Amino acid sequence: VGDVTRPVVAVAEVVTVPMDVPLRNAERAFTTFMASLAGVFVVVSVGMGASVTAGPGDTLRPGPASEGAACAREAAPHRPPPDHRPMPHTEHVVLRLWTRPESGGPVAPRESLELVAGQGVRGDHGFGGKRHVTVIFEDDWRAATDALGREVDPAGRRANVLLSGGGGAAWLGKTVRLGPATLQVHAETRPCEIMDQAAPGLMDALKPDVRAGFWATITTGGTLRPGDTFGA
Repeated sequence: VGDVTRPVVAVAEVVTVPMDVPLRNAERAFTTFMASLAGVFVVVSVGMGASVTAGPGDTLRPGPASEGAACAREAAPHRPPPDHRPMPHTEHVVLRLWTRPESGGPVAPRESLELVAGQGVRGDHGFGGKRHVTVIFEDDWRAATDALGREVDPAGRRANVLLSGGGGAAWLGKTVRLGPATLQVHAETRPCEIMDQAAPGLMDALKPDVRAGFWATITTGGTLRPGDTFGA
């Protein structure tokens, strides 16, 4: 028909579309008429239960949308296709490493740890014992120190490994990957009175939510370094 913002055609004859005109579907019907003098074929769209009357000399112009059409648009708004991209996966990263050369003595920072299957961390006083390796999480540690209201070096926890992120409690009982090694996580490393040597009240601050970290046995060994990742 052309640009719908302009008059379509002059009407030569009176054409009435009655309200009881049969509709072919629930939303819209189409009625046609011929403007005989102009010789132009015009299609007029009529909504449910509507009627249109035109007289000689009248022009057909686009009218406002019917209320039914507007409601239909509101009832079925445009929805973009679902986003099928995979959810991002964030791994924990090794930040710092330590050994404990002597029981109760100061920890020693390390650039790498040799994790030996069935034995533990080489150079640690617990090598060959029940607890092969101990792990803490940065955010869990921060939650404990925030409860204290002071900063405390994570070395005060006397663990072997500090990982980025938090949520250490979620890994209890799981088989996990730590760098090139595979671990079986057993239980929380319960905080003891030695923690209060690093900061008074630290032992109690570490008790909620497994903030103190966990201990694990090593099933597959390897050399662990800062920047290595931890996950399932």
